[in-house]
Amino acid sequence: MRILVKSPGEKTIWLAFPTAFLFNRFTASLTANILPRFIKMGDIKLSPQQAKAMLKAVAEYRRKHGRFILVDVQASDGTKVLISI
Repeated sequence: MRILVKSPGEKTIWLAFPTAFLFNRFTASLTANILPRFIKMGDIKLSPQQAKAMLKAVAEYRRKHGRFILVDVQASDGTKVLISI
């Protein structure tokens, strides 16, 4: 996973995380437990098994199709945020 944050007049920030670090059972468990605290999900419950299946699907897609852009945001002031997996 690569994260790019670029602002005009500022230094560009590049962060790189190993994909295996993101797609594992521990991350799936954290996602299932922490996500409802920050996102209003209503009656939707996300179990660790469902989170693991979701991360597994993203990992399989990446293996099959290669690197893809997850988030590409450009603000009116020229700030750019790019997240690719």
